[in-house]
Amino acid sequence: MPSRLPPHLSERVTRVNQAPVGDGAFVLYWMRVGLRGFENPALDAGLQLAAALDVPFLVVQGLTERYRFASARIHHFILEGAWDVAAQLAERGIAYRLHVERPGHRPRWLPELADQAVAVLTEDLPIEPLRRWMHGLAQATETPVWAVDTANVVPARLVEGRHSRAFKFRDAIEDELDARIGLPWEEVGADVIAATRRGADDVDLPFEPIDLTTTNRVDLVASCAIDHSVGPVPHTQGGSVAGYARWNRFLKRIGSYAKLRNNALKDGVSRMSAYLHFGMVAPTRLARESAARGGAGADKYLDELIVWRELAHHWCRHHTAHESLDALPAWARQTLQAHARDPREVLDLESLQRGQSGDDLWDAAQLHYLRHGELHNNVRMTWAKAIPLWTESPEVAARTLFDLNNRYSLDGRDPSSVGGLMWALGLFDRPFNPEIPILGKVRPRPLDHHARRLDVPAYLSYTSRSPYGSLRVAVVGAGPAGAMCARTLYDHGLEVTVFDKGRGAGGRCSTRRTDGPTFDHGTPAFTIRDKRVGRYARSWRQRGVIERWTGAFGTWSDGQFEADPNALPQFVGTPGMSHLLKHLHRDLAVQLGTRVTEVRREGETCSIRTETESIGPFDVVVVAVPTPQAIPLVPDPALVARLEGVVTTPVWALLTQLSEEPPVDFVAASLVDHPLAFVAREHTKPGRRADVPAWTVHATPEWTTNHLEQSKEEVAAALGSILSETFGVQASHVVYTSAHRWRFARVATPVGVDCLLSDDGRIGVCGDALVGGGVEEALLSGMAMAGRILSDQHVRQA
Repeated sequence: MPSRLPPHLSERVTRVNQAPVGDGAFVLYWMRVGLRGFENPALDAGLQLAAALDVPFLVVQGLTERYRFASARIHHFILEGAWDVAAQLAERGIAYRLHVERPGHRPRWLPELADQAVAVLTEDLPIEPLRRWMHGLAQATETPVWAVDTANVVPARLVEGRHSRAFKFRDAIEDELDARIGLPWEEVGADVIAATRRGADDVDLPFEPIDLTTTNRVDLVASCAIDHSVGPVPHTQGGSVAGYARWNRFLKRIGSYAKLRNNALKDGVSRMSAYLHFGMVAPTRLARESAARGGAGADKYLDELIVWRELAHHWCRHHTAHESLDALPAWARQTLQAHARDPREVLDLESLQRGQSGDDLWDAAQLHYLRHGELHNNVRMTWAKAIPLWTESPEVAARTLFDLNNRYSLDGRDPSSVGGLMWALGLFDRPFNPEIPILGKVRPRPLDHHARRLDVPAYLSYTSRSPYGSLRVAVVGAGPAGAMCARTLYDHGLEVTVFDKGRGAGGRCSTRRTDGPTFDHGTPAFTIRDKRVGRYARSWRQRGVIERWTGAFGTWSDGQFEADPNALPQFVGTPGMSHLLKHLHRDLAVQLGTRVTEVRREGETCSIRTETESIGPFDVVVVAVPTPQAIPLVPDPALVARLEGVVTTPVWALLTQLSEEPPVDFVAASLVDHPLAFVAREHTKPGRRADVPAWTVHATPEWTTNHLEQSKEEVAAALGSILSETFGVQASHVVYTSAHRWRFARVATPVGVDCLLSDDGRIGVCGDALVGGGVEEALLSGMAMAGRILSDQHVRQA
């Protein structure tokens, strides 16, 4: 193929597999991180090849849910880029299709489409999982696959040797750079494009393409199974239009770059890294226009853009395990391992993610990540150097660095990010003496030293501001869904107030405390299947908020217990289930004992009415209570119509303390064909009094319905009798007994979506009424609700 291309394109093409060019129907450009319609080598190479072979040319962009740290933040940024690409390619007459993976739209479309093509081109970005996916396609198809370097000024395949120091890499590319930096880009002519357009619309697609001109982007993103607790950033829109607008503003002041670039409180840097990562802007254009300006500022910027940035690309090209300590220089690995057992203050991941380390500079930097999706590079160097000091080992430090950067930063998952993060552990550097604890000979960068040259209070004020403005949100309901929604919005800088009628936060996670045992009389435990909850759960365990409940789980039938060998791990809050809710509500404004009786729309805002007063105004009100309680509160007929189909069932719970319990060998059991649905031995849970036997028993919805309006005393006596008959509990051994009615305990028929938001973005509904299930599903619904609000505001502010 390179022989069919002009030199400025052929030098950028690398063969991925050895399949010969066959009889395919078209040339396919699988667009991933080259989201631009101009000065795009992969696009131009595909057009030239299609013209040479006299076949149509088709651009297909796929947005998967399966990329690492997939979130609403990154999805919105990519889709904004897709919008610009679609417009640019339509203007040029180039066929373009977009596939967005989501429920009901998850076909294995790429291999099928590749098999129809005469050749497939994609971007050559040496980063995981992009590299793995590219090679996976190359193995899965008999169609030739070619990788095109769209990210570097000097094509990576032309750089000989392996380089890990900037000065050596600078020397290695000097001649090639001088020969290219001032060259204008030769765009493919309209005649070539016209020749490749014929027949492109007739390609049989194995998916339903997205029409961005008619699709509601908020709804589209909300439908994807991604992390909705990381919201988009209104002041940083994706796409070439926004990218080049930002670039043009910077170009006017590039002369001061060398002087101002290290001060995070000065507008001295380009902030182009996210646009470069997704290929929304051309590095060749940035380099060409910088060189044309000249001067010390432009020279320094070019050194960062080309030498340091492309060194990281070069290094990733030669080190596939680029997030592993094995990829570090030998001296760095050795010194970090030699100090792996040095004493240190270990912080859990959740505290780090939320900027709660206790150091003002570091916390300000992390808030910049969390709320604004970026971090000033000079501060990032200091930020990164602190991570090894707060994590258990060098291996955990590396994982934490990539988690914190790639989860929140729009420029994460890029070779440049890899280079910067691994530099904190010794990459691209030399040993430093004297040797110090934890870091050994790795160059230190103390937080207090950096704080002396930066106005930290001013920086914290700058980074802690919300990118969504002064948005006020009321959340009605302090259960898992409401708590997670409020927590997520608060983390993004919104002003949130939670209201609940109960004396304590909990909802389904309520805990009853007595003079002896505690009873989790709502949800006895919960499972964690989804990685979006799992990332929080790991920190909750580290902080002692939750713990795994071990023992035998299974079913009780006909007087026999059968353990379930496939039972999922069960987790409980410690010392009670409500402790998880207290943790989520930490730092939030929570008004307990407040029964909300009405939610009102008042012009552009809302208010809530309690039994004693009107509170507001609020920009958004989220209702996170059981459906029968939510319907009278929701002032939106369309939302009410969705909720009216929800069916809930009640459960009576029996709480009983025993002086002596019957001999059973389970910690919890579900009962089959029995008036009791579930029994749990509370004292077997971690963090409880093991010396005080206590059982919580749930009746079936059917039994509960038949006894729904009986008194607590009558129900306690009836369930106690059934418990005695079933397990041999003697009445003389009962020390304490009580009953609690959960009128809306379970959702038999949910709405079937994660959350609901009114058309004007003012009223939201979340909770188990939407998705059914247990605690994890409620937490995910709360995340989705927060994400929906943030996405809606992002689009409204665009």
